[in-house]
Amino acid sequence: MKSNYLNPLTKKHQVISILSALSNCNQGIVGNTEKELQDHLYEQVTSALKNETIKAYIGDWDIVWGPCTQNSKQIDKKLKIEFITDNAMFVAKGQDPDDETKTLYVISISGTNLISKFGWLDEDFRVATKLMKNWETIPNAKIARGSYDGLSILKNLKNDKNQDIITFLSQLPLDQNTEVATCGHSLAGTLSPLLALKIIEWKEKEHQSFLVSTYPSAGASVGNKAFVEYAESKFGNHYHSVINNYDIVPHAWNYKTFLEIPNIYNTAKFGNIDFSATIAQYKIELVFLLIDATLLKNSGYTRIFDGKPQEYRFDGEPKVASTFILEAGFQHIDAYNSSKAFHYDDGVANAVNEYLGHQ
Repeated sequence: MKSNYLNPLTKKHQVISILSALSNCNQGIVGNTEKELQDHLYEQVTSALKNETIKAYIGDWDIVWGPCTQNSKQIDKKLKIEFITDNAMFVAKGQDPDDETKTLYVISISGTNLISKFGWLDEDFRVATKLMKNWETIPNAKIARGSYDGLSILKNLKNDKNQDIITFLSQLPLDQNTEVATCGHSLAGTLSPLLALKIIEWKEKEHQSFLVSTYPSAGASVGNKAFVEYAESKFGNHYHSVINNYDIVPHAWNYKTFLEIPNIYNTAKFGNIDFSATIAQYKIELVFLLIDATLLKNSGYTRIFDGKPQEYRFDGEPKVASTFILEAGFQHIDAYNSSKAFHYDDGVANAVNEYLGHQ
Protein backbone atom coordinates (compact mmCIF):
# COMPACT_ATOMS: atom_id res chain seq x y z
CA MET A 1 0.00 0.00 0.00
CA LYS A 2 1.49 3.27 -1.11
CA SER A 3 0.95 6.57 0.68
CA ASN A 4 1.81 10.15 -0.13
CA TYR A 5 2.38 12.07 3.09
CA LEU A 6 2.74 15.38 1.28
CA ASN A 7 -0.96 16.20 1.47
CA PRO A 8 -1.94 17.56 -1.97
CA LEU A 9 -5.56 18.32 -1.12
CA THR A 10 -6.51 21.90 -1.92
CA LYS A 11 -9.10 24.17 -0.33
CA LYS A 12 -11.31 23.35 -3.30
CA HIS A 13 -11.14 19.66 -2.44
CA GLN A 14 -12.00 20.42 1.18
CA VAL A 15 -14.99 22.55 0.19
CA ILE A 16 -16.27 19.90 -2.20
CA SER A 17 -15.92 17.22 0.48
CA ILE A 18 -18.20 19.22 2.80
CA LEU A 19 -20.80 19.61 0.06
CA SER A 20 -20.42 15.88 -0.51
CA ALA A 21 -21.15 15.14 3.14
CA LEU A 22 -24.33 17.24 3.19
CA SER A 23 -26.10 14.96 0.70
CA ASN A 24 -26.22 12.41 3.55
CA CYS A 25 -28.51 14.42 5.83
CA ASN A 26 -31.28 11.79 5.48
CA GLN A 27 -28.98 9.13 6.95
CA GLY A 28 -31.05 7.06 9.40
CA ILE A 29 -34.18 9.21 8.95
CA VAL A 30 -37.61 7.55 8.63
CA GLY A 31 -40.47 9.53 7.08
CA ASN A 32 -44.22 9.07 7.00
CA THR A 33 -44.23 10.23 3.37
CA GLU A 34 -41.68 10.66 0.60
CA LYS A 35 -42.34 14.41 0.65
CA GLU A 36 -41.38 14.47 4.31
CA LEU A 37 -37.98 13.00 3.44
CA GLN A 38 -37.53 15.40 0.53
CA ASP A 39 -38.39 18.37 2.73
CA HIS A 40 -36.11 17.21 5.53
CA LEU A 41 -33.13 16.96 3.21
CA TYR A 42 -33.82 20.35 1.65
CA GLU A 43 -34.16 22.03 5.04
CA GLN A 44 -30.97 20.45 6.40
CA VAL A 45 -28.83 21.27 3.37
CA THR A 46 -30.06 24.85 3.00
CA SER A 47 -29.66 25.44 6.73
CA ALA A 48 -26.11 24.05 6.65
CA LEU A 49 -25.15 26.35 3.79
CA LYS A 50 -26.36 29.31 5.88
CA ASN A 51 -24.61 28.14 9.05
CA GLU A 52 -22.07 30.82 10.02
CA THR A 53 -19.25 28.39 10.78
CA ILE A 54 -19.71 26.34 7.62
CA LYS A 55 -20.27 29.38 5.42
CA ALA A 56 -17.12 31.07 6.71
CA TYR A 57 -15.17 28.00 5.63
CA ILE A 58 -16.73 27.11 2.25
CA GLY A 59 -18.09 30.49 1.09
CA ASP A 60 -21.43 31.22 -0.58
CA TRP A 61 -23.25 28.32 -2.22
CA ASP A 62 -26.77 28.13 -3.65
CA ILE A 63 -28.83 25.00 -4.29
CA VAL A 64 -29.84 25.16 -7.96
CA TRP A 65 -31.18 21.62 -8.49
CA GLY A 66 -32.78 19.33 -5.92
CA PRO A 67 -32.17 17.97 -3.44
CA CYS A 68 -33.89 14.96 -4.99
CA THR A 69 -34.40 11.60 -3.33
CA GLN A 70 -35.18 8.02 -4.28
CA ASN A 71 -36.97 6.34 -1.39
CA SER A 72 -38.10 2.85 -0.40
CA LYS A 73 -41.37 1.95 1.26
CA GLN A 74 -41.32 -0.37 4.23
CA ILE A 75 -43.73 -1.55 6.91
CA ASP A 76 -42.85 -1.19 10.58
CA LYS A 77 -43.69 -3.60 13.40
CA LYS A 78 -47.10 -1.98 13.82
CA LEU A 79 -47.84 -2.49 10.10
CA LYS A 80 -47.50 1.23 9.46
CA ILE A 81 -46.14 2.29 6.07
CA GLU A 82 -43.01 4.43 6.25
CA PHE A 83 -40.23 5.56 3.91
CA ILE A 84 -36.44 5.73 3.97
CA THR A 85 -34.04 7.36 1.48
CA ASP A 86 -31.95 5.07 -0.73
CA ASN A 87 -30.29 7.78 -2.84
CA ALA A 88 -30.08 11.56 -2.72
CA MET A 89 -28.49 14.20 -4.90
CA PHE A 90 -28.34 17.97 -5.23
CA VAL A 91 -26.44 20.58 -7.24
CA ALA A 92 -24.81 23.58 -5.57
CA LYS A 93 -23.46 26.60 -7.44
CA GLY A 94 -20.60 28.73 -6.22
CA GLN A 95 -17.24 30.26 -7.01
CA ASP A 96 -14.28 27.95 -7.57
CA PRO A 97 -12.25 28.24 -4.30
CA ASP A 98 -9.01 27.91 -6.28
CA ASP A 99 -9.93 30.24 -9.17
CA GLU A 100 -12.23 33.20 -8.57
CA THR A 101 -12.80 33.60 -12.33
CA LYS A 102 -14.54 30.22 -12.58
CA THR A 103 -18.09 29.13 -11.77
CA LEU A 104 -18.33 25.73 -10.10
CA TYR A 105 -21.37 23.44 -10.07
CA VAL A 106 -20.98 20.64 -7.53
CA ILE A 107 -23.18 17.57 -7.91
CA SER A 108 -23.31 16.01 -4.45
CA ILE A 109 -24.35 12.35 -4.21
CA SER A 110 -25.23 10.49 -1.02
CA GLY A 111 -23.54 7.31 0.17
CA THR A 112 -25.24 4.21 1.53
CA ASN A 113 -28.00 4.93 4.03
CA LEU A 114 -27.33 2.47 6.85
CA ILE A 115 -31.05 1.64 7.11
CA SER A 116 -31.57 1.15 3.36
CA LYS A 117 -31.90 -2.52 2.45
CA PHE A 118 -31.80 -1.58 -1.24
CA GLY A 119 -28.59 0.36 -0.72
CA TRP A 120 -26.85 -2.54 0.97
CA LEU A 121 -28.23 -5.53 -0.91
CA ASP A 122 -28.42 -4.04 -4.40
CA GLU A 123 -26.17 -1.02 -4.93
CA ASP A 124 -23.37 -2.18 -2.62
CA PHE A 125 -23.37 -5.96 -2.95
CA ARG A 126 -24.63 -6.95 -6.43
CA VAL A 127 -21.10 -7.38 -7.65
CA ALA A 128 -20.75 -10.99 -8.83
CA THR A 129 -19.03 -11.40 -12.19
CA LYS A 130 -22.08 -12.94 -13.85
CA LEU A 131 -24.20 -9.90 -12.89
CA MET A 132 -21.90 -7.23 -14.36
CA LYS A 133 -23.48 -4.87 -16.91
CA ASN A 134 -22.04 -3.48 -20.13
CA TRP A 135 -20.96 0.15 -20.40
CA GLU A 136 -22.77 0.70 -23.66
CA THR A 137 -20.33 3.04 -25.41
CA ILE A 138 -17.26 0.79 -25.09
CA PRO A 139 -16.90 -2.87 -26.18
CA ASN A 140 -16.08 -5.31 -23.35
CA ALA A 141 -16.32 -2.59 -20.67
CA LYS A 142 -18.36 -3.75 -17.69
CA ILE A 143 -19.40 -2.34 -14.32
CA ALA A 144 -20.95 -3.87 -11.20
CA ARG A 145 -24.68 -4.51 -11.44
CA GLY A 146 -25.35 -2.64 -8.20
CA SER A 147 -23.44 0.40 -9.47
CA TYR A 148 -25.37 0.20 -12.74
CA ASP A 149 -28.63 0.28 -10.77
CA GLY A 150 -27.45 3.22 -8.67
CA LEU A 151 -26.36 5.19 -11.72
CA SER A 152 -29.73 4.55 -13.37
CA ILE A 153 -31.46 6.00 -10.32
CA LEU A 154 -29.28 9.12 -10.31
CA LYS A 155 -29.81 9.75 -14.03
CA ASN A 156 -33.58 9.55 -13.59
CA LEU A 157 -34.00 11.74 -10.50
CA LYS A 158 -36.01 14.86 -11.36
CA ASN A 159 -36.39 18.21 -9.65
CA ASP A 160 -39.61 20.15 -9.11
CA LYS A 161 -39.40 21.37 -12.72
CA ASN A 162 -39.33 17.78 -13.97
CA GLN A 163 -35.68 18.12 -15.03
CA ASP A 164 -33.24 15.25 -14.75
CA ILE A 165 -29.60 16.18 -14.23
CA ILE A 166 -28.65 16.23 -17.93
CA THR A 167 -31.72 18.28 -18.87
CA PHE A 168 -30.84 20.74 -16.11
CA LEU A 169 -27.24 21.05 -17.26
CA SER A 170 -28.32 21.52 -20.88
CA GLN A 171 -30.09 24.75 -19.91
CA LEU A 172 -27.12 26.33 -18.13
CA PRO A 173 -24.68 28.81 -19.73
CA LEU A 174 -21.79 26.35 -19.58
CA ASP A 175 -18.48 27.47 -21.11
CA GLN A 176 -14.72 27.17 -20.62
CA ASN A 177 -14.98 29.18 -17.38
CA THR A 178 -17.38 26.65 -15.88
CA GLU A 179 -16.67 23.37 -14.13
CA VAL A 180 -19.15 20.64 -13.22
CA ALA A 181 -17.81 18.39 -10.45
CA THR A 182 -19.42 15.24 -9.09
CA CYS A 183 -18.57 14.06 -5.59
CA GLY A 184 -19.47 11.48 -2.99
CA HIS A 185 -18.18 9.18 -0.27
CA SER A 186 -18.43 5.38 0.06
CA LEU A 187 -21.20 4.17 -2.31
CA ALA A 188 -21.16 7.64 -3.85
CA GLY A 189 -17.39 7.33 -4.20
CA THR A 190 -18.28 4.61 -6.68
CA LEU A 191 -21.27 6.32 -8.30
CA SER A 192 -19.87 9.85 -8.69
CA PRO A 193 -17.27 8.93 -11.35
CA LEU A 194 -19.96 7.01 -13.27
CA LEU A 195 -22.26 10.02 -13.37
CA ALA A 196 -19.34 12.25 -14.37
CA LEU A 197 -18.60 9.92 -17.29
CA LYS A 198 -22.20 10.14 -18.47
CA ILE A 199 -21.95 13.95 -18.33
CA ILE A 200 -18.68 13.83 -20.30
CA GLU A 201 -20.30 11.65 -22.96
CA TRP A 202 -23.22 14.08 -23.24
CA LYS A 203 -20.84 17.07 -23.28
CA GLU A 204 -18.80 15.60 -26.13
CA LYS A 205 -21.90 14.74 -28.12
CA GLU A 206 -23.12 18.33 -27.77
CA HIS A 207 -19.63 19.80 -28.42
CA GLN A 208 -19.64 21.70 -25.12
CA SER A 209 -16.46 23.31 -23.76
CA PHE A 210 -16.99 23.22 -19.98
CA LEU A 211 -14.83 21.08 -17.67
CA VAL A 212 -16.12 17.92 -15.99
CA SER A 213 -14.31 16.56 -12.93
CA THR A 214 -15.01 14.08 -10.16
CA TYR A 215 -14.03 13.99 -6.47
CA PRO A 216 -14.78 10.51 -5.10
CA SER A 217 -13.62 9.25 -1.71
CA ALA A 218 -13.67 5.83 -0.02
CA GLY A 219 -15.26 4.10 -3.01
CA ALA A 220 -14.97 0.49 -4.11
CA SER A 221 -13.75 -0.67 -7.51
CA VAL A 222 -16.59 -0.35 -9.99
CA GLY A 223 -15.56 -1.96 -13.28
CA ASN A 224 -13.20 -4.16 -15.25
CA LYS A 225 -9.96 -3.20 -16.95
CA ALA A 226 -11.63 -2.17 -20.24
CA PHE A 227 -13.95 0.16 -18.35
CA VAL A 228 -11.13 1.62 -16.26
CA GLU A 229 -8.99 2.33 -19.33
CA TYR A 230 -11.94 4.15 -20.89
CA ALA A 231 -12.63 6.14 -17.71
CA GLU A 232 -8.99 7.17 -17.37
CA SER A 233 -8.89 8.34 -20.99
CA LYS A 234 -11.88 10.60 -20.36
CA PHE A 235 -10.92 12.02 -16.96
CA GLY A 236 -7.23 12.69 -17.48
CA ASN A 237 -6.07 14.96 -14.65
CA HIS A 238 -9.60 15.81 -13.56
CA TYR A 239 -10.06 12.74 -11.39
CA HIS A 240 -9.38 13.51 -7.72
CA SER A 241 -9.79 10.44 -5.51
CA VAL A 242 -8.97 10.11 -1.81
CA ILE A 243 -8.40 6.65 -0.32
CA ASN A 244 -7.40 5.52 3.17
CA ASN A 245 -5.22 2.41 2.88
CA TYR A 246 -6.83 1.03 6.05
CA ASP A 247 -10.40 1.54 4.84
CA ILE A 248 -11.89 -1.85 3.94
CA VAL A 249 -14.35 -0.48 1.35
CA PRO A 250 -11.75 0.46 -1.31
CA HIS A 251 -10.39 -3.10 -0.97
CA ALA A 252 -13.60 -4.31 -2.63
CA TRP A 253 -14.15 -5.62 -5.27
CA ASN A 254 -10.75 -6.46 -6.72
CA TYR A 255 -10.22 -10.16 -6.04
CA LYS A 256 -6.71 -9.84 -4.56
CA THR A 257 -7.31 -6.79 -2.36
CA PHE A 258 -10.67 -8.20 -1.19
CA LEU A 259 -8.84 -11.18 0.29
CA GLU A 260 -6.65 -8.80 2.34
CA ILE A 261 -9.59 -7.45 4.36
CA PRO A 262 -9.84 -10.08 7.16
CA ASN A 263 -6.25 -9.42 8.29
CA ILE A 264 -6.09 -5.69 7.65
CA TYR A 265 -6.19 -4.85 11.39
CA ASN A 266 -4.43 -7.99 12.64
CA THR A 267 -1.18 -6.18 13.42
CA ALA A 268 0.38 -4.73 16.56
CA LYS A 269 -0.36 -1.24 15.25
CA PHE A 270 -4.09 -1.98 15.39
CA GLY A 271 -4.04 -4.12 18.52
CA ASN A 272 -4.10 -7.44 16.63
CA ILE A 273 -7.86 -7.35 16.08
CA ASP A 274 -9.27 -10.84 15.57
CA PHE A 275 -11.55 -10.85 12.55
CA SER A 276 -13.13 -14.25 13.26
CA ALA A 277 -14.56 -13.11 16.59
CA THR A 278 -16.03 -10.00 15.00
CA ILE A 279 -17.66 -11.77 12.08
CA ALA A 280 -19.50 -14.06 14.49
CA GLN A 281 -20.89 -11.06 16.37
CA TYR A 282 -21.70 -8.84 13.39
CA LYS A 283 -22.96 -11.25 10.72
CA ILE A 284 -25.41 -8.72 9.25
CA GLU A 285 -23.11 -5.69 9.24
CA LEU A 286 -20.20 -7.63 7.73
CA VAL A 287 -22.20 -9.95 5.49
CA PHE A 288 -20.34 -8.70 2.41
CA LEU A 289 -17.12 -10.22 3.77
CA LEU A 290 -18.80 -13.62 3.67
CA ILE A 291 -19.33 -13.35 -0.08
CA ASP A 292 -17.68 -16.23 -1.87
CA ALA A 293 -14.56 -14.56 -3.24
CA THR A 294 -14.59 -16.90 -6.22
CA LEU A 295 -17.61 -14.93 -7.46
CA LEU A 296 -15.17 -12.05 -8.03
CA LYS A 297 -12.23 -14.01 -9.41
CA ASN A 298 -12.93 -13.50 -13.11
CA SER A 299 -14.51 -10.07 -12.83
CA GLY A 300 -11.32 -8.11 -13.41
CA TYR A 301 -12.44 -5.37 -10.99
CA THR A 302 -9.81 -2.63 -11.12
CA ARG A 303 -9.51 0.75 -9.43
CA ILE A 304 -9.62 3.84 -11.64
CA PHE A 305 -6.11 5.39 -11.62
CA ASP A 306 -4.92 2.79 -9.13
CA GLY A 307 -1.49 3.84 -7.85
CA LYS A 308 -1.40 6.89 -10.12
CA PRO A 309 -1.21 10.58 -9.10
CA GLN A 310 -4.97 11.07 -9.60
CA GLU A 311 -5.57 8.77 -6.62
CA TYR A 312 -4.28 10.21 -3.35
CA ARG A 313 -3.69 7.54 -0.70
CA PHE A 314 -2.87 7.92 2.97
CA ASP A 315 -2.49 5.67 6.03
CA GLY A 316 -5.25 6.33 8.54
CA GLU A 317 -4.05 6.46 12.14
CA PRO A 318 -5.43 3.54 14.20
CA LYS A 319 -8.28 4.06 16.60
CA VAL A 320 -7.20 0.79 18.26
CA ALA A 321 -10.84 -0.15 18.69
CA SER A 322 -12.06 -3.24 20.53
CA THR A 323 -13.62 -4.85 17.46
CA PHE A 324 -13.04 -5.12 13.73
CA ILE A 325 -16.31 -3.34 12.92
CA LEU A 326 -15.53 -0.34 15.14
CA GLU A 327 -12.07 0.05 13.62
CA ALA A 328 -13.48 -0.37 10.10
CA GLY A 329 -16.13 2.28 10.76
CA PHE A 330 -13.53 4.71 12.08
CA GLN A 331 -11.22 4.16 9.11
CA HIS A 332 -14.10 4.53 6.62
CA ILE A 333 -15.42 7.82 8.05
CA ASP A 334 -13.46 9.58 10.79
CA ALA A 335 -9.97 8.93 9.45
CA TYR A 336 -10.73 11.00 6.35
CA ASN A 337 -10.89 14.13 8.50
CA SER A 338 -7.25 13.99 9.55
CA SER A 339 -4.12 16.00 8.81
CA LYS A 340 -3.36 13.45 6.08
CA ALA A 341 -6.70 13.95 4.35
CA PHE A 342 -9.46 16.60 4.39
CA HIS A 343 -8.55 18.03 7.82
CA TYR A 344 -11.24 20.56 8.75
CA ASP A 345 -10.86 22.29 12.08
CA ASP A 346 -13.01 20.98 14.94
CA GLY A 347 -15.54 23.80 14.67
CA VAL A 348 -16.29 23.07 11.02
CA ALA A 349 -16.34 19.30 11.53
CA ASN A 350 -18.70 19.60 14.49
CA ALA A 351 -21.02 21.93 12.59
CA VAL A 352 -21.25 19.53 9.64
CA ASN A 353 -21.76 16.53 11.93
CA GLU A 354 -24.71 18.20 13.61
CA TYR A 355 -26.55 18.22 10.29
CA LEU A 356 -25.59 14.60 9.65
CA GLY A 357 -26.91 13.52 13.04
CA HIS A 358 -23.51 12.43 14.35
CA GLN A 359 -23.82 14.36 17.60
